[in-house]
Amino acid sequence: MTAPPRPSLGVGGAVASGMRTLAALLIVLAAAPATAQPRPGRGGVDEPTFPERERIALANVGLTSLFTVARGVVEGRVRSVGDAAEAAAWGAVAGAGFYAAKDQVGRGRGALGLGLAFASASRAENAATGGGPLGHVRVGFGPLDVRLRTPLATRPGPAVGVEVDPLAAVALVAVPLSGGRPVVRGGVLMYVHPALNPEEIGVQYASGRAVGRVVLVQEEPDDDTIRHEAIHFLQMVQASAVTPRGTLGSVWQGGRRTTRGGAVQWDVRTDWLAAALGGLDKLLADGSKDGWAEAEAYELQNPPTPPYDGGFFPMPCPPDLPPGTFCPF
Repeated sequence: MTAPPRPSLGVGGAVASGMRTLAALLIVLAAAPATAQPRPGRGGVDEPTFPERERIALANVGLTSLFTVARGVVEGRVRSVGDAAEAAAWGAVAGAGFYAAKDQVGRGRGALGLGLAFASASRAENAATGGGPLGHVRVGFGPLDVRLRTPLATRPGPAVGVEVDPLAAVALVAVPLSGGRPVVRGGVLMYVHPALNPEEIGVQYASGRAVGRVVLVQEEPDDDTIRHEAIHFLQMVQASAVTPRGTLGSVWQGGRRTTRGGAVQWDVRTDWLAAALGGLDKLLADGSKDGWAEAEAYELQNPPTPPYDGGFFPMPCPPDLPPGTFCPF
């Protein structure tokens, strides 16, 4: 017996479904408490809550799910209600992974956070573009992204796809020529540049800057700056995974180079929509730190004050705490 065909979703239906999802998410976020409320814990010790982090986690899960479906509709991979439900579910899993990645970066575990971010990006991208939820794995460093096809892929394609980010490629040459030097912090390529000196240029929040996936930091940056800008880098990885991207090969076949009999494919990528969304966030924030990207980075760049943790990964209580102190994670 064959299964009945899935009902067609269509662009209009997908947009309507997405708007309902977004509205529900906003209602949940608006209803979240503004201050921490303790809840009963084990041994009579109240368990703390972290309302701002809970909101951020909900937003990562909900919006990543929504944008994953939207990308699938735009690129023609989501064509039915069933397709949309599957993409939304995998997008939600990816959103939880992105939140965990940023949380880990804020705890000083940059390499772990970077790995979680690219694993989550792979999951969201696979859900949006088809080819199986585990069909491809994406990793990246500096201007290069490598997309590896796994044995679980359900669509044909090159075994290795190499994509070059033109802005990051230009920065790799231009920033050192202008006095900066590349460094690697937590697996993220950053550039230490003497021009980013808050005392000299009179700008309070000038110790670091992230433009797309290009990260600039001041001389001898403190740990807060490193973690803050690394979170911005992960935000760009997240946004590029759930938004349609432009490639040179999509408009000019000569721009998509292949080698080794087509097993390796080279292309030039621009995350134009992800960059536009980031620019819109900054525009609406009017240059302050109240935009979504800045608010998230400031909230997650440090773990909650000890002994409370609130993260996804276990951290033991410090040994000098009195007996009975609640350390849930």
